[in-house]
Amino acid sequence: MYPQRKSIYERKGMLNGHRPQIARVKPMGIDLTTLIVLFLLGLLLAGGCYILVSTPVPALTAPKSNTTNTNTHGSNEIMATGDVDVHPVYAALDENVPFAVRFTFTGNPNSLYCVGAWIYGGNTTATYSQIWTNGNFSNTSASWQWRNQSYYTNFITNESGVFSHWLVLRSTGTIPNSGYDYVLRVRFREWNGSSWVTLNTVQYSYLNGTFVLINVTQSGSNWIESGGWIWGYVNSSTRTPLDNRVVVVKASNGTVLGTAFTEINGIDEGYDANGSGYYKVAVKAGTDYIVESWYDTELIGTVAGVTVNGAQGTHVDISASSTGEGITAFTILLALSGILLISRTKYGKKRQ
Repeated sequence: MYPQRKSIYERKGMLNGHRPQIARVKPMGIDLTTLIVLFLLGLLLAGGCYILVSTPVPALTAPKSNTTNTNTHGSNEIMATGDVDVHPVYAALDENVPFAVRFTFTGNPNSLYCVGAWIYGGNTTATYSQIWTNGNFSNTSASWQWRNQSYYTNFITNESGVFSHWLVLRSTGTIPNSGYDYVLRVRFREWNGSSWVTLNTVQYSYLNGTFVLINVTQSGSNWIESGGWIWGYVNSSTRTPLDNRVVVVKASNGTVLGTAFTEINGIDEGYDANGSGYYKVAVKAGTDYIVESWYDTELIGTVAGVTVNGAQGTHVDISASSTGEGITAFTILLALSGILLISRTKYGKKRQ
């Protein structure tokens, strides 16, 4: 006879058929709620880091203007070309108020090109404008500065062969030669291994009415027309100033008349003391203007029916319907934290 095998309860000394109470050990680690909160905090921090390293002039998109493209391709028939998406009709001559021009370039993937932009007024030795650049559109804000009009900025296309950015210029106050059809030019070049080759030039001129210098602080003189300016602040719906948004002033027919960026924007135009959200745009005196604020491809605020008088400023604040940044990680964190707190309070009580 084999000896009868004792049950585990008998071997443990647990007789009389009573099942022992086995202690449950809680696994070590982090619960789901903590993991979710930590993950969302990580998203929030990552978003903040992205903002800190973003370029001084972001790649924003605003409504297109009409352009005059004079292609000047060389004998090598390079098919790469650049175009201007947004440019203002008016620019200040006497106040050095900056204006912004957005371009889009299409060429070979991951290839080196350069762009230059300037005002030309008939005198080859004169400097009519300056451009805000650091030479390569990098994120290093310390190297950005105003440079003379002959300066070109390098860029590299993406894997699709496309590159888009804003150029910021200002007049030096030099008056173009009397009666000369002065122009705003944006020129694109390619490096062929030994020299820069001009691809094409986009040009706007005074006589065709697509680029006009104006005096914003005095009546028209020296055949320069009289203008004024629009200034104000772009704020969120909660009255928070919005930095680095593009402001576009348009005529009632949609023509872009002026462009600017709100403070703080990394551009040395002397407006920092006015605080975050401040902007100033030079335009010709007129009525029924529309002032818009944009963030990337989103129109975030509009004020219509604006009147500008000569040699005067018109105050227009823009209340944005959104910040343009969509739902932030912080908003998600607050919402989910509230949901988790409610669910744990309602369903997480220990059963009696």
